[in-house]
Amino acid sequence: MYNAIFKLTMLEGATVVGFADDIVVVVAAKNLEEVTLIANQAVVTVRGWPSSVGQQLADHKTEVLLVTSRKHTESITVTFGRHEIRSQSFLKYIGVMIDARLRFNVHAEYISAKSAKVASFLPRLMPNVEGPREISRRLLAPVVPSIMLYAVPIWKEMVTKSYRRKLVSVYRRVSLRTVCAFGLFPTKR
Repeated sequence: MYNAIFKLTMLEGATVVGFADDIVVVVAAKNLEEVTLIANQAVVTVRGWPSSVGQQLADHKTEVLLVTSRKHTESITVTFGRHEIRSQSFLKYIGVMIDARLRFNVHAEYISAKSAKVASFLPRLMPNVEGPREISRRLLAPVVPSIMLYAVPIWKEMVTKSYRRKLVSVYRRVSLRTVCAFGLFPTKR
């Protein structure tokens, strides 16, 4: 039933992409007016499909992202039913934060904060003195790297060095905790 949405006839420049129950309408055009026109028509087409199969779309979850390489930040407004949705500077799709420049720095900041929060719980679970055995440490330690490495093939080449350093810092703390080590900090001479 769900596959029928990918077979809808769209205007040239519009494509429907989906994963599980999330769909994205991708519109490629030369100027903002054309993007807005194609996007609005695509939304009308996509919105008509669920009612034909007795389903409905979640209007409140709809987001718009204008990806552009122009220096001046622009935005568009897409009409979705009775709502007008203005484009945002980033959105989250399947756990990946996608920004308007496709640099993925927003995603790196997000996973850095999320993995640091999870890593902050590890000292309570794995104290260096009288903590759990090695087998338990090896079980808990991969949680943080799995958060950090989610979808890494997509964003790894585009993230700046400063965000990479943040991730390395969190990873280092988890590694030290896993091996029951204490961090050594260089002293000033």
